[in-house]
Amino acid sequence: MEVLGLVFAGSATDRRPEMAAFVGDVLGLEPAPAGGVSADMFGLPDGSFFAVAGPREMGETSRTIGFRANDATATCTSARPTASSTSSSKNARWGP
Repeated sequence: MEVLGLVFAGSATDRRPEMAAFVGDVLGLEPAPAGGVSADMFGLPDGSFFAVAGPREMGETSRTIGFRANDATATCTSARPTASSTSSSKNARWGP
């Protein structure tokens, strides 16, 4: 698999309205509403997205990132879950 870029990044905060205002007003990102998503979505010029959610609105996470890859289906089929640690919490990640 070759990582080609990012398609998505997100952050969860207990100050969601303030963070969403910062992203729109200060960073200048345009709102990009997405159906079925419990977050304020913003579009970036390259077609990727940034999401601002409240704590645990999108699962047990505070940060999220999505990669654009050349053959994600094949990689996911052959990958196995492994344990990793980020910050002080344990998360599942896919790896060889």
